[in-house]
Amino acid sequence: MSGLFGSLGLGISGLSVSRRGLETVSHNISNADNPAYTRQQAINAESRPVYMGYGFSPRGSETQQIRQIRDEFLDTKLRREYSSEAYWRGRQKVLSQIETIMNEKGVIDDEVEGGLGKILDDFWTAWNEVAKEPDNMTVRGVLKERANAFVTTVNHMYKQLDNLQINLNIEVRDLVDETNQLTKDIADLNKQIVAAQQGKEVPNDLRDARNQMVDRLSQLLNVSHYEDEKGNVNVALNGINIVLEDSFREFEYKDSTETGANGMVDVFMKGEKDPMKVGKDLNGGELAAILEARGIGDKPLGTNYYKEAIPTMKAHLDELVRTIAGAINEEHKKGYDINGDSGNYFFEAENGSKDIKDITARNIKLAFTSLDDIAAGQTEGYLGDGKIAEKIAALRDGMLYGSTTDAKLKPGTPEYNAMTRTLTMEQYYRDMILDLGAAGREAINMGEFHADVIAQCENSRASMSAVSLDEEMTEMLKFQHAYSANSRFINAIDEMLDVIVNKIGA
Repeated sequence: MSGLFGSLGLGISGLSVSRRGLETVSHNISNADNPAYTRQQAINAESRPVYMGYGFSPRGSETQQIRQIRDEFLDTKLRREYSSEAYWRGRQKVLSQIETIMNEKGVIDDEVEGGLGKILDDFWTAWNEVAKEPDNMTVRGVLKERANAFVTTVNHMYKQLDNLQINLNIEVRDLVDETNQLTKDIADLNKQIVAAQQGKEVPNDLRDARNQMVDRLSQLLNVSHYEDEKGNVNVALNGINIVLEDSFREFEYKDSTETGANGMVDVFMKGEKDPMKVGKDLNGGELAAILEARGIGDKPLGTNYYKEAIPTMKAHLDELVRTIAGAINEEHKKGYDINGDSGNYFFEAENGSKDIKDITARNIKLAFTSLDDIAAGQTEGYLGDGKIAEKIAALRDGMLYGSTTDAKLKPGTPEYNAMTRTLTMEQYYRDMILDLGAAGREAINMGEFHADVIAQCENSRASMSAVSLDEEMTEMLKFQHAYSANSRFINAIDEMLDVIVNKIGA
């Protein structure tokens, strides 16, 4: 009797294992189209046998765990690549918008249509025409029109760069808020997963949700992570835990104390007095890319590689405009206008200042209203004299600029005055555009490189962790047949027990 009842237990254990296997297969199939889902597998093992005096009696099998099929090494590699790819894509996005604002092809010649290059070309051509016919009011009118086009264009470009910087500043705030929400949610899921495991539940779906959040956090920040023995995923940024078990550390943004910040914010780890620095505290991810490209206000931190993309372009535009305005003003004030007056300025700042240090691409304007005020000649009272206009036109080919890296020098300083000037206006502008294009191409190439690595890793992860309907059908048939076989075994034991109880006993 006890032997048959023991055999009945063997069959029941087989039914239970087969049922759990079928349930796992069904769960996999129902999530086949869920990209965040990780395939699960029922791990079965022989139950521990019982010693009966005459030897060990088998007890069938049992489901030890429902495990996720996931490679932690691939997860780590993917998240590192997510961070790098997000950084370069963030740079590419900003640089592409700056290229749109500049509206240039990177070539300055007669074939370039539109953009600042063409407008400058027309501006210098107008000065040549005035040099030929200094008393022709129509020619003077064309010069004023072309000068207005130059002023309007650089003012508009600067305003667009300001707007882009403001939008990026809003994006910084949004990314900080998203980061805080992710760290909070990961900590909450840690708590739920640990509690579920202690209650002998299988929290694999919660693990999927947590993994998806860690993936996204890796796009925002260059974080590291590990899972402890309790089942918590702990996340660190530069060795500082931002998620530790069920606790998390928040970030915050505050108005920058930098001079000329103009409403820009810095990012802090809550409780710290110093802001986080790109390249030191933030070494990758979308937040670092946006913070870096946005820069701080108008601070001229420009480099050849457009790291601080918007301040770089602002600094280059300021230097381009300031140098043109200063050089033209120097010659123009030496000349005489139609009324015989001298000392007139051609350009000034919006506040009326003629000091080169005060003139920028944002505030440059014409310093005159009447065509009579254009000083074309160097001889008082001689309206046919176009010598000053000729000298101004010649500035186009003068060595007025240092390299584009000198744009960060502050006007009026000894360093600014002492810089070596080896570039014409067109060469300086060409280098501006080429440097911008090179930075944009670098961002595209690096983004594509990391995207390719991500695609390879995701394919490897999918081959392991994604649901294959063919495989699941095979597993389903296996468990179905096992369930059927165990049912027949139980029926056979039931018939044997019926014979013993009802027929032999009778």
